[in-house]
Amino acid sequence: MTGLSLLVAILTQSPVYLVWLVGLILALATWKKHPSVSLVALLGFVILFVLALAIQLTTAHHGVNWNLAGIAFFEALIRAGAWSLLLAAIFAWRK
Repeated sequence: MTGLSLLVAILTQSPVYLVWLVGLILALATWKKHPSVSLVALLGFVILFVLALAIQLTTAHHGVNWNLAGIAFFEALIRAGAWSLLLAAIFAWRK
């Protein structure tokens, strides 16, 4: 595994990781108001982080195709947008 491969893998997925981080923060911020929903969301985001880390650590040693890395970044942007919508649906309209 090369450090550059792992770095590229992390950077191409950074938009998704940022949305997951926002989700973790929102889950913690709304814990007192909605503990069960926040717990489920928190567990989901933690599982996503752990899964992503495990996948990247196991696949980074195969090398990086720079064309695929660019495509992966745009895929990550789209997934980040989708997760943003999910976060809004989970947390935005609570009373």
